[in-house]
Amino acid sequence: TFLVMIMTGCETNEIVVTPEAPKVTVAHPEQRELSDHEEFNGWMAADKTLEVRARVRGHIQSINFANGQYVKKGDLLFVLDPRPFEKEIGKASDSRKVLEAQLTAAEKEEARLKLLQTKGGASTQQVEKAEADRLALEAQISAVQNEIDRANLELEYSRITADIDGRIGKAEMSEGNLVNAGGSDPLLTTIVSVDPIYAYFDVDERKIEMLKRGEIPI
Repeated sequence: TFLVMIMTGCETNEIVVTPEAPKVTVAHPEQRELSDHEEFNGWMAADKTLEVRARVRGHIQSINFANGQYVKKGDLLFVLDPRPFEKEIGKASDSRKVLEAQLTAAEKEEARLKLLQTKGGASTQQVEKAEADRLALEAQISAVQNEIDRANLELEYSRITADIDGRIGKAEMSEGNLVNAGGSDPLLTTIVSVDPIYAYFDVDERKIEMLKRGEIPI
């Protein structure tokens, strides 16, 4: 028995597709001067940052700025209740008036005794006492005046103003709060100057040496 295998081939016609030519953008050569440069990571910082704090103790009566607004030097920011300072000034002023009246009487008494002393009607001891009384009253008046000046200064400090131009932060305390001045005085707000602004960045030692040698242009 013979097994006859007959193989037949199939002829296939393949279609050849010609690819399109790629689109190429051509730029004309440009001649220009290039220089080496270095890039550094940095940060921006304001020239001045001011923490606003109270110099005297008192209740906040009003806040006269909006959070984030631009303020100028001298602008009124906070007002503390001025009445305690005004009462202290009034009390000290009344004391000064009483002492001034006593001083006037002491000056007259001293002048009278000195006149009597020339006529033998008053002793040296009486004159010296009158003079000492006058000097004591003058010293008391000076001390009271210092108290008045201090109270006036505290009254001025009850109006808290901006010391620099800049952008102000938010008010850290609201109206009605008691502000304590001294070692534990609270932060009321912060002012940051906006002109000028400085850029800071770190340079490693290797780059600094390269700068010194002129290998990196400045």
